[in-house]
Amino acid sequence: LNRLKGLTMPTKKEFQKEGRGAMCEKTTTIDDVKITAVSWFDNQIVTLVSTYVGSQPIVEKKRFFRSIKTYKMIPCPKSVEVYNSNMGGVDLLDSMLGYYRISTKSKKYYMKIFYHMIDLCVVNAWLLYRRVYPDTYIPLLDFKLLISEVLCEVLKPSSRRRGRPLLTKSTTEALYNTKKKKNGPCMELPAEEIRLDGMDHYPIYEKNRVHCKYPSCNFKTMISCSKCITPLCINQHRNCFLLFHT
Repeated sequence: LNRLKGLTMPTKKEFQKEGRGAMCEKTTTIDDVKITAVSWFDNQIVTLVSTYVGSQPIVEKKRFFRSIKTYKMIPCPKSVEVYNSNMGGVDLLDSMLGYYRISTKSKKYYMKIFYHMIDLCVVNAWLLYRRVYPDTYIPLLDFKLLISEVLCEVLKPSSRRRGRPLLTKSTTEALYNTKKKKNGPCMELPAEEIRLDGMDHYPIYEKNRVHCKYPSCNFKTMISCSKCITPLCINQHRNCFLLFHT
């Protein structure tokens, strides 16, 4: 409240004179945004600041009074009710943010805010992904690693060097629901954002014939993608290379 000009709330003694259920609501405008501050006295003073809800409509809450050893209904601001009904989600979000937080030390306070916002966006994106695809589970750590790998590779020119596959087995299988083939070693597939980015996917010849990694193909090929590092067929009968990248 110290940063909100013109907003001064009653003290605890003033609230105690009015009794439990006493409240005070004040508003201010910052950058054309209306901000509402509500103080409510229960056992202690509860102060909430919001941009979309205030004290109205006032609801009633059941509270126990020790002095008379009975329950009574007291008025309660709407903002307090909204906070109480959603605080479990806030606590859960804080818990998940603490699991894999970006731990980069910086003396500049705005960098800490920036990293916190990145963590916040990633966790919220993971929760939305789980809501949209309830049958496909990806651990939060794998989801975060996948985002970093995709951002490093998508729309990036190919170096045309063979190297380690981008994704772990668990992440790839969760995204594409792929299974091991009976013949040949298991090879990991690139993320869909990299596979479909349409940039620098060139066919290159390999020394040995290996199984094509297109899901419906059971043939062997000597051609692979320079960027995806994935064996794919290209001949007069099949073009798995094109199908894989479209």
